Amino acid sequence: MAMAEEFSRRRVLGLGGAAGLAAAVGPVVGSATAAGIVVRPSGTVVGPGLPLFGFGSAHHLAGSNTNSWLRYARINAIRVFAKPIDWIKPSDVSAGGVTDLASFDAMKARVRSDPEATTYLNWPQILDRYENDMSTGTNKFVLNPMFRELNELGLTIVAQATLDGSWKLDWPDYWGRWQRGYAHAYYLAKNFGVVRFATHNEPDAWGSADQEARLEAIPSMEAFRRLLRFSSDAFRCGVEDAGLALGTSMRAIVHAPVVTRSTLHANGLRTDVRDTSDRTPTNIEKNTVTEGYWGKDPRDDSVGWGRAALEGIYTDYRGQVVDQPIFDVYDTHQYNEDASWYPGELDVIKAKVRQYAKKDLPIVYSEVNRYNTSWFDGVNHTLEYAPIARDVGQIAATSTHFGVGQNGGGLLFFKFSNTAGYRTGFYYTDETTARNDIRGATRGAESLRLFSRALVGDVDRISVPVDARPASFHVYGSYDAASHRHQLLTTQEGASAVTFELDLSGFTPPVAVDQVVTVEEVSARRPGGISRWVTVPADKRVSCVQPGDSTWLITVPDASVSELPPLTATQNALVRNGSDDADRALGGDTLAVQRKTNAADEVTFLRFDPAGPTTGTLSRAVLQIYGKVEANADICTFWVFARPNLDWDENTLTWNNAPYLPAGDSVLHNSGKEVWPAGQLSVTEDLDYHRLDVTDVVRELGTAPLTFILIKQSRYPTDTSENDRRVTLLNRNYVSTWARPRLRLWTT
Repeated sequence: MAMAEEFSRRRVLGLGGAAGLAAAVGPVVGSATAAGIVVRPSGTVVGPGLPLFGFGSAHHLAGSNTNSWLRYARINAIRVFAKPIDWIKPSDVSAGGVTDLASFDAMKARVRSDPEATTYLNWPQILDRYENDMSTGTNKFVLNPMFRELNELGLTIVAQATLDGSWKLDWPDYWGRWQRGYAHAYYLAKNFGVVRFATHNEPDAWGSADQEARLEAIPSMEAFRRLLRFSSDAFRCGVEDAGLALGTSMRAIVHAPVVTRSTLHANGLRTDVRDTSDRTPTNIEKNTVTEGYWGKDPRDDSVGWGRAALEGIYTDYRGQVVDQPIFDVYDTHQYNEDASWYPGELDVIKAKVRQYAKKDLPIVYSEVNRYNTSWFDGVNHTLEYAPIARDVGQIAATSTHFGVGQNGGGLLFFKFSNTAGYRTGFYYTDETTARNDIRGATRGAESLRLFSRALVGDVDRISVPVDARPASFHVYGSYDAASHRHQLLTTQEGASAVTFELDLSGFTPPVAVDQVVTVEEVSARRPGGISRWVTVPADKRVSCVQPGDSTWLITVPDASVSELPPLTATQNALVRNGSDDADRALGGDTLAVQRKTNAADEVTFLRFDPAGPTTGTLSRAVLQIYGKVEANADICTFWVFARPNLDWDENTLTWNNAPYLPAGDSVLHNSGKEVWPAGQLSVTEDLDYHRLDVTDVVRELGTAPLTFILIKQSRYPTDTSENDRRVTLLNRNYVSTWARPRLRLWTT
């Protein structure tokens, strides 16, 4: 038997990772390693995938690689802080002599009659700022270039369009705010298709600043109500008129109240204690607490922010009752709670929305994370820490199972990358460069990628009963009809591993004996990639051992999927910097990946031509190498990047002429949107196969010749983790064909 076949017939799945919680649970037992745990996925559909999933944006500059990493993140939505006043100044709008409601309505009608006229709006100046001005605040971006790139990805954009101002609370102030909101919504809708706009961000935030400064921000509950009404009308009018200009129909989707949280512990204190028994609807209802962060704020002592918004959902800026709601989405934030908090909170929000709005609304968490910035500082961890990475995936899966996606709701995690001063970023930004390129992904980011694969978008979520389920172990399942794949998302809390049997016999459509099952893992040892590989045995039962504080994605194709003959690399090359930077054809029969403390970094290039299947529909693609990391290194993880149609020759490639490699540093440079992150591949000391699921890349790029760049690059300038661990792999000329670099493809 060939070595490749021998390995593929192993039946035990060992340590591995992805994120989730139980879609259907069996009896809870005390021990995480109790005998008799059986996972029995079924064909019973319990709901669709999460419709809206993404991040809050961070830096996004022209020429950077940010778009490539957003694509890698597998999101379908992004929230952008885009305050109109950053581009539309008070001097750009007309004073208009507005002194009362009648004059406001008259001027509003004139502006709407010709939205692009310069009579009332200084469009030449506004347009110049959209094209050229850097945003204010933490996130660096120029609006037009950024939004063009977001459109390329097809992302749903939620514009956080707070209408800042002085809060004079008079008609000239209302008119100035309305014009800025209207022009902003009109421009974004007409040019970029943006229809989602959120009103004032965190009006309930109190903080530790002096009281007069806080009252200047949102002086009263009544000011909040007025802001919501005027903002909503401005956004709705702007989007509607953009549709008319385009010869179509467009309608704004307005998010409110965008509060810091919607339920609270009874004593008002933020806590990291798993106790949901003291949950109160504070921030929807009036604030009854007297301690802690929320106890200082007198503005919500009579009525809560959520109730104020919901009770006024059918009242417009004129004070008149209207047929259509003035906002469409209940928008809230949540930090500093684990996954157990969300089922109850969602129940409370849904009940209060029905009570006060007399209808159901989508619920969107437009900011959510395990901790906020100050709490991350307090626990002295980041999203790289395996228990927190598992937490965020579990929060996402739990919220999805308990209905956050109903009626079009969703989750927008805060935030995409770790800009200065924030530990909440999921991706590493290099702020030492002008473009603020992304350098890598945290374990939290990888956990959310596995969640997205399993539970987001056009999948059917399925019931997964679990016999004798320990409280620490959580399972969700789905079926992706387009790819003909069953997927199980599992998490294990705490330090102990969990042993369970996976019964594959209940899947609908059924799975076939000898079909390949993969496990992708995020854990303390692995930050992603395939950790185990097994074929379905005759009894369709597979033994599994999942490590503590880990997330897994188990992928099982249905019986209609079959593997094509594997593709062997058509070109490969090893390049090395330092004294060998001009040398070619290095390594003999081996290739290598290494980041050295003192030069001699090694990078491997692999080319497949064609890369994708020429017949059938792609179900799965896996990059496979055969090699090991040097003795006593335990494990080494490096990045795999993909670039279509890259011209190079294995006989002439050196470090000096290789694309994207700067002199003396093992970091991709000037890669922009051309190079696609494909994932993180971990190699152990065992001379064995090591694999990475590259389905996303191969599916998007089709049959184009595809180069994979294997590189150990630092995630940030001072990152030295796993330096000097040399990975060697056999090249395409090795005598045994099964050990050569291969691209394995499955189709229907």
